Amino acid sequence: MKTLSVAQAIALVRRNLDEQGLNESVMYGDENGDNASLDALIAKTLPEAVNEIHETAPVQLLDADSAEAAHLAVSYEPSARSLLLFPGQDYLRLVAFQAADSPVVVAETISEASAEGRKQLNPYTRGTWDKPRIVQLQGLTEPCLVYYSLRSDAYSQNPKAAVAQLRTVSRLAYDESAEGYPVSAELADSIIDRLTAMVLAILGNTDAATYFNSKAIKWKTS
Repeated sequence: MKTLSVAQAIALVRRNLDEQGLNESVMYGDENGDNASLDALIAKTLPEAVNEIHETAPVQLLDADSAEAAHLAVSYEPSARSLLLFPGQDYLRLVAFQAADSPVVVAETISEASAEGRKQLNPYTRGTWDKPRIVQLQGLTEPCLVYYSLRSDAYSQNPKAAVAQLRTVSRLAYDESAEGYPVSAELADSIIDRLTAMVLAILGNTDAATYFNSKAIKWKTS
């Protein structure tokens, strides 16, 4: 992760507005005292823009935090030899998980309500140690990921030891005192474009917002 400072985000969004000729609008003019309020709007919207890009971008473009097993809540379900992983309230997205008894790294989660998610309830169709799957449970008070399945019951008494690696992206929240936020380095430009679009949408300039939204998801056409 790299740190995108709030000051840098404000400067880059304003540059985008300048390049589109939007800072010439009365909406952004100094004479109306709108500079400070625009800066505040950009700062408050920044974490949401980061979350939206991190949540939708291809996993290979994401940087991630490594979760230490010692601080991770893990339990074991013997009937399916599955691990229940509780990555914390600020969990946004899985980047990589690997069990200690498997060479396979899982980078995507499956919705509990999907057809593939329901397959995991069947012992004949669920994931195995050499073709594992991870289901994200729904409707709970905290995020829970279920890994199907371990090779044996070897980790039943110490399920944390079954976690070889867990890398996730955290959900950000606005903090008035924050000077910056962690972002995936390869997605920094997309985040600024998404932030620009969100600010423009809030201010009612939908045409310009559409343009910057299309730039923000340029990985879909590359």
